[in-house]
Amino acid sequence: MKYIKDKAIILSTRDYGEADLLVAFLTRHHGKVAGVAKHARKSKRRFVNSLGTFNLVEIEYGEKAFPSLVFVKKAVLAESFSMLRRDIVKLSCAGLVAEAIKEMVPERMVQPEVFDLLFGTLTEISISKDPVSTSCLSLWRLIVMAGLTPRLDLCLVCKKKISKNGIWYFDPVTGGTVCKDHIDNKKAASSLISFGIISLLEKARHVEIEKLWRFKFRPEDRDVVLKMLARYVEFHIEKPLKSMNVLSQIDHVI
Repeated sequence: MKYIKDKAIILSTRDYGEADLLVAFLTRHHGKVAGVAKHARKSKRRFVNSLGTFNLVEIEYGEKAFPSLVFVKKAVLAESFSMLRRDIVKLSCAGLVAEAIKEMVPERMVQPEVFDLLFGTLTEISISKDPVSTSCLSLWRLIVMAGLTPRLDLCLVCKKKISKNGIWYFDPVTGGTVCKDHIDNKKAASSLISFGIISLLEKARHVEIEKLWRFKFRPEDRDVVLKMLARYVEFHIEKPLKSMNVLSQIDHVI
């Protein structure tokens, strides 16, 4: 069996059989991978504290153990991002980004920039006083990296240019902004957004990841942007993001 060693961030785990774990993880050089960690729920040597969600690990896995799953041989913890686990808002925001990556990134597609984005996101959320803004910026960059960038410079129906004086909506189905004269009020997924939100998203589109976190949404805009981007992701993956249900239950978020 061919074994591969790489850095990885654990996206999710769930019980598999009597003692195994089914693990989804994002590697830096081999993309998103799913595998089985045999006896992980009982092992006291190979997987000690290493397979928790969000953990950065040095992972080793074999390619041919199962028809569609790899065999996770070993994982050594490198970073646990313990600070984000002490705050329910931070934990939930990290969960939203990890879930979006798990759903949007194709398996085995090598995208080191997505790995860097997730690592940067977890690092920033751990220390940030505004984890909701961080998750918004991360979702936005993920959308851009996936080649799904919506049009935000004009009304997609009448082609009227975006301006400070207009009233604008974001329509995930149309794929961008629509003016007040052409919004379909029957579409519950449409979001009223300000010129300021549009300007910030455009500025953040291509900036280096290290500089991405300098952008901050106004308190009154954060929830609007989070809902807007989550709905856009949900439209493309064709199912709800479970993490949004968690965030909706936190009183001061969403």
